[in-house]
Amino acid sequence: MLLQAGCALIAASVCLVIKGASAGLAALVGGLIVAAGSAVLGWRAFKPGIAGGATLMTALYAGVALKWLWFALALYFAFARLKLEVAPLLIGMGATQLGYWAGLYRLK
Repeated sequence: MLLQAGCALIAASVCLVIKGASAGLAALVGGLIVAAGSAVLGWRAFKPGIAGGATLMTALYAGVALKWLWFALALYFAFARLKLEVAPLLIGMGATQLGYWAGLYRLK
């Protein structure tokens, strides 16, 4: 989660320098959407603690469903209500997702 937030800040900083404040804000929001989605997934997936396989699998599926629901609502709000720029927001989301994958690779 911290690695994702760091990637979001880096993407926002780059967009801020290259395209201005509105692009930097959009990239930051995009990155935080992905980081918050990962937090929701982790919270729900690990909520049962030590449990049987069926319980853990149900919790994982529920976490993924909540993550995608969060993405849909957050993207609607970002584009329709806040009118953020599309490209920087997607760049922030992509950079933050790369941070997620880097964190998974680091665990091996």
